[in-house]
Amino acid sequence: MVGGSGFSNQTATDLELEAIDPVGVDGLDVLGVRVTLFLADGTEPVTNGGSWPPGDAGQTPPAGVILRGTGRGISGAVILVGVRHQAGVPTGTIQGLRIRYRAGDSDYEVIYHWSLKIRPAA
Repeated sequence: MVGGSGFSNQTATDLELEAIDPVGVDGLDVLGVRVTLFLADGTEPVTNGGSWPPGDAGQTPPAGVILRGTGRGISGAVILVGVRHQAGVPTGTIQGLRIRYRAGDSDYEVIYHWSLKIRPAA
């Protein structure tokens, strides 16, 4: 399964992604994390569902992806997280995403509050 969430650079400075890691993972195997840039008109591409790895050529690992500053090009992206529910576990969860990035000469780390819960079908 692939789940996604969009975010954008709201500053005037270009940001370079260094890593995106799920946090608070329980009952799920994380298969990978990818990033898809927003479309040229600023809208989010449709990316939820499907299998891992995703087949769209526009998806890439996060390290090195540049999100341009406001008004300087594509400033947003969708984070895709591929997961597999562990056998015998009633509920699988992710509590958030740790995003590490560089802006200018400084490194930053933020916890993006995004959650995922998976339960087997009844």
